[in-house]
Amino acid sequence: MSASISSFRFDKTKAAGGSRRFDWAVVALSGWLIGGIHLDAWAHHRVAATLETFFTPWHGVLYSGFLALAGLLIGAAGFNARRGVPWGLAVPPGSGRWAAG
Repeated sequence: MSASISSFRFDKTKAAGGSRRFDWAVVALSGWLIGGIHLDAWAHHRVAATLETFFTPWHGVLYSGFLALAGLLIGAAGFNARRGVPWGLAVPPGSGRWAAG
């Protein structure tokens, strides 16, 4: 049995469902982002006097974590929208606040 994304029709009365795998991916990428925030704060407190540039490895961890998490969330919304889910319901339950921000 073969199914394609284009042949799938979504019940427009329900929001897109998440999965355990998606939830754990959000947890892992959120940990990366929060870890980057703490690492960057530590670097500003401990080694700020020796830094000559804004672009540091600590900023790299912070911003790459943000981009990875944003990419996952936007990608999930785009994937669900391609399946026919209205944009207002395309994000999995509990993920709507990031879209508003």
